[in-house]
Amino acid sequence: MNQPLFLHIVERLESFLHKLPASIQRPILHELTPLKQLFLQQRPPRFVLTGSHRLPVQEVVATLFAAVQPGDMRDVLIEVYRWHNVSVGTHGTVSVLDARGADENALHNVEEELGRQPADIFLHVIDGNSGRPVLSRDTETLAKLHAKNVSPESAPKIIGVSVVAPDRANGTGRDKPAAHVKLQAALAEKPSLRDHLLQVLEVPLSELGAVSEEASPAAARLMALIAANLPNEARVEMIRISRDREAQVQIAQVLV
Repeated sequence: MNQPLFLHIVERLESFLHKLPASIQRPILHELTPLKQLFLQQRPPRFVLTGSHRLPVQEVVATLFAAVQPGDMRDVLIEVYRWHNVSVGTHGTVSVLDARGADENALHNVEEELGRQPADIFLHVIDGNSGRPVLSRDTETLAKLHAKNVSPESAPKIIGVSVVAPDRANGTGRDKPAAHVKLQAALAEKPSLRDHLLQVLEVPLSELGAVSEEASPAAARLMALIAANLPNEARVEMIRISRDREAQVQIAQVLV
């Protein structure tokens, strides 16, 4: 499909519709605009990573999007503090801006990148295996960068993610409050973050050597949550990555 050509045709049609009475143009644009965004303006979803930088970004991407094993991405070079398109297995592409561990100079670079391309969603990732998983300086960085990304048109959502070892998922072997519970409390303390917080989830790392075509239940929930809260332009690519049948059906119904 020649997307630029079809997009040009649709935009010409939109300009014509705007000359019509509102009672006529509104129902047509209500159907036409989502089609344009979903299928003619497709792009990779854009995520800013904040929080703990103990885990390599390659391992974080592999865990959160559950399409490749961490070892498969070991040789993928990802420049920190810059937008970088990352192929998630053979399923699709995400655009990642890794701001974890940024000092003041690096934060300036991140802010410039956000000025060039705003984020769709902030993923605040913590090490759920750590004795001190939630650090105030990390949440302060999240608050600062998120504020820079808010505009009158949109404000990106925030998802908290506690990455844990497989044997610690679902409370196994715990005698203290889970890290994701602590993260939920820390993010809820800040009104500027709480108002944009979607959810805090716990996602287990992929077990070494494990091979599966199916995402873990936790990763599947995360990807479904992300897909439901992305702008239309990025939803199709995210649904392709998630392999979420229900979401695929919903998108297909837009064409009916």
